[in-house]
Amino acid sequence: MPPKDSKLSLGDQKKKLKEKDQRAKDKEKNEKEKERNERKALESKDKVFGLKNKHTSKTVQALVQDVERNAKVIPGEQQKAEAMAREKARVKAGEAQAAKELGALLTKRPDRDADGPLRDAKLDASVAPKPGAKSKGQLASEAQQQQQQRRREQESV
Repeated sequence: MPPKDSKLSLGDQKKKLKEKDQRAKDKEKNEKEKERNERKALESKDKVFGLKNKHTSKTVQALVQDVERNAKVIPGEQQKAEAMAREKARVKAGEAQAAKELGALLTKRPDRDADGPLRDAKLDASVAPKPGAKSKGQLASEAQQQQQQRRREQESV
């Protein structure tokens, strides 16, 4: 049986060629980025040459610090830092939302709010007739009867 490496299918050969081309492109891209970063570092050194040790103004010192800070930040690292900042902001917003919801739950009074078990129980209790309780109609008829009795008593007196 021949070794598997010597007989590759056409698809496998194409895949290997693509991988090889991709590695070459990546290597070339990394070299260009390295050269670009070196040029930026040299340019930043040229910009602040002779300014570092002069403590004459705050603006000059701010410029020097800004240039140094920008020189240290590599584009990939800057993207990572921005992504981390966005992630922290998202987490912080989520925590704030959770705290807000928790506060709402703690201050919510189910007996007063639109829906909740206590309010439903109160409604059921208020709707259900209590033993010995009279409805409005019964109370009204009793009131009428009492008024009629008073009139009769007044007429008889």
